[in-house]
Amino acid sequence: MKQALLFTIGLFYAFSTLAQTTATDFTVNDCNGQLHNLFSELDEGKVIVIAWVMPCGACIGPSLQAYTAAKSFSGTHPGQVLYYLVDDYANTSCPTIAAWGNANSMGEADAYFSNAEISMNDYGTPGMPKIVVVGCSEHKVYYNKNYTANGIEDAINTALLECNTINTGMNDQHENDLHINLYPNPAHNILSFSFELAQASSLTAEVLDFTGQTVLDVAAPYQPNGHVELSADIRSLSNGVYFLRIRSNSTTQMVKFSVVR
Repeated sequence: MKQALLFTIGLFYAFSTLAQTTATDFTVNDCNGQLHNLFSELDEGKVIVIAWVMPCGACIGPSLQAYTAAKSFSGTHPGQVLYYLVDDYANTSCPTIAAWGNANSMGEADAYFSNAEISMNDYGTPGMPKIVVVGCSEHKVYYNKNYTANGIEDAINTALLECNTINTGMNDQHENDLHINLYPNPAHNILSFSFELAQASSLTAEVLDFTGQTVLDVAAPYQPNGHVELSADIRSLSNGVYFLRIRSNSTTQMVKFSVVR
């Protein structure tokens, strides 16, 4: 009986930590009196790193690592990746949390908060620090870990690629949209894809990994207007998530696919 109870508790703990796949909205003022609505910011294509701290000595390393990762994208994606430093239970004053961030090399955080409406309990078990990455108009959680920020760069990269893919696909009625269809997905050895060209165009097609690096160039010769069907040999790619990016004279669009063997 005791073992069964422990097993049940363990399952509850695991699911309470991992089940959160979408962000929880909030509308609050930051420590400078600036109003923030999380979902509105995500709908603009933002990727937001949120770090909850006590503040405490043990919080410094992971929260600084997350801060550094977020700021490393300022050159390639200006204004798109934000870092929010949040007091854990809103029982530390704004001047104190801001001073702590500044003293520990996080003085250029995009916002400081001490407001119970931004609750780490929405993302499973509390941690010191607790760090999440949320992004895109789908309000998706890309990273959710306690006590560490290891691997956060990959999560931000994935979020940026997905956010930009969603954004480029938002104008579905635009005459230049390619309406890309790829198959099979998941793919194995050959990825086939088709799309529509409103006008004749030179093309480039490439496969990107989740960090945004080009891992495969796909032959895509000049095409007349109309229906186009092409394929790519992807046997050199490892299992994982990738993006197919197609550029014509008038538009650039991406779609996500995975390789599973």
